[in-house]
Amino acid sequence: MQDQWERTDLIQMSVQTADLRFEPIQETPLLFLSCGLVNIARGSCQLTICAAESNQPIQVGALLINADRPVMTGTIQVIEQQFERMVQTLSVAPVRPVTLAVQLSQHLPVSLEGFLFIDEDQTVEILSLQVNMPLR
Repeated sequence: MQDQWERTDLIQMSVQTADLRFEPIQETPLLFLSCGLVNIARGSCQLTICAAESNQPIQVGALLINADRPVMTGTIQVIEQQFERMVQTLSVAPVRPVTLAVQLSQHLPVSLEGFLFIDEDQTVEILSLQVNMPLR
């Protein structure tokens, strides 16, 4: 039987835990999210989100994808208002999990069963972040 593959540039994930970290050498706090992947089988993602300084252009971020482990790590920069809204929403227990969709700059090979296949570690630019916060 021959494996069938498709290509995706969208990683969907569900937030499992969220932590806010303050560090003395950094002016703004960091939001650490531990997420389960939705469209990639048996994977997880550790995201660090920070607020962009108002006088600097936003560089959305990057995602490091390990070839030998089902764990991705990424950093994302958002405008300050979005950061504050995410912290407020994640501070209370939502009725459903907060979900994220990360748009990547390149396509990744994924089997029809949802298994990601890459030969070596890759760092991929994140083009955009969509955050879905349930209200009810």
